[in-house]
Amino acid sequence: MEALVGLGEMLLQSGDTAEARASLEQVAAQGRGPEGPRGRAALFLGIIAVLDGDTATARTQLAWSLEVWCRLRNQYGTAATLDAMAALSVADSDPVRALRLCGAASALRASIRSELAPRWQELLSSAVVVPATAAAGELAEAAWAEGERMSFDEAIRYARMGLPLVTASPELRQEAPAPAPRAPAGLTSRELEIADLVAQGMTNRRIAERLVIAERTVEGHVERIRGKLGVHSRKQIAGSIMRQRGWPGR
Repeated sequence: MEALVGLGEMLLQSGDTAEARASLEQVAAQGRGPEGPRGRAALFLGIIAVLDGDTATARTQLAWSLEVWCRLRNQYGTAATLDAMAALSVADSDPVRALRLCGAASALRASIRSELAPRWQELLSSAVVVPATAAAGELAEAAWAEGERMSFDEAIRYARMGLPLVTASPELRQEAPAPAPRAPAGLTSRELEIADLVAQGMTNRRIAERLVIAERTVEGHVERIRGKLGVHSRKQIAGSIMRQRGWPGR
């Protein structure tokens, strides 16, 4: 499994994404064995999907990868997945989120005194950090700093916003690829992101500040979330989201 992942990474870096995908999917199809190689395979498959413009597959693969690193409490793997998710945020035209994710990833690597490999650092800078910084403008520095201040668990919670729900461990997947999980009650990625922040107890004003959008925009999203979930209060939104995500009660 490690050899197949290493081969897939090498092929990916050389630009042969088709062969890289074939190697990595052999790991993803394994029903037994250590989780680490699966987490890396899902990470690289997610990066390939981002490069291909397949954002749905990218979200699914990166969600699997993030859950593996979360279970293993692996900060380096988590940081790599956060950087890949930052690339996805650039593709989604959300540079502020991209910079928060990169800032969090950078802080996680610094905490374990581990640097990103030069080839990946070069790609991250040119494909994510430079364009996101230009697009975010005067908000760029603050966004990066917000990410750097996140703890491991805070970074995981932030990264999960907008990702599909992971309801089983990767080793339970069948060889045939399963469809990407849908957000609860058909929520859009932005609505799911806001619902997660409501579940964390944030007010509309704080959510607006976090996401750099108008407070009235947040109010509109919250109303639509209530309608889709069939609830009437923020507390009920929180309860519904926490149940569907499997979060423990407070």
